[in-house]
Amino acid sequence: MIISPYVQKVTERSVTFTESFKYLFNERYQAIPSPTDIIREMGLPVDIIGQPRIKNFSRLYRNYINKVDDPMEILMIETERQGAYQ
Repeated sequence: MIISPYVQKVTERSVTFTESFKYLFNERYQAIPSPTDIIREMGLPVDIIGQPRIKNFSRLYRNYINKVDDPMEILMIETERQGAYQ
């Protein structure tokens, strides 16, 4: 089981990441072009997530920041959502 403020849902076959994860991943990718290093830095277990999944979502999220109108709004929504689960 992966417990992280960046993980919204985990099943046997998939991991659903939060909107804030997508934004922060893409932001970090600008400075650290190694998706695996970014995942480690964010405190997520690389060995559990796996290289194929890391490669796949890094390809999907690279342009995410360009599609976001207000990045701070995403972070506020995620913070509120996390508070609801506690």
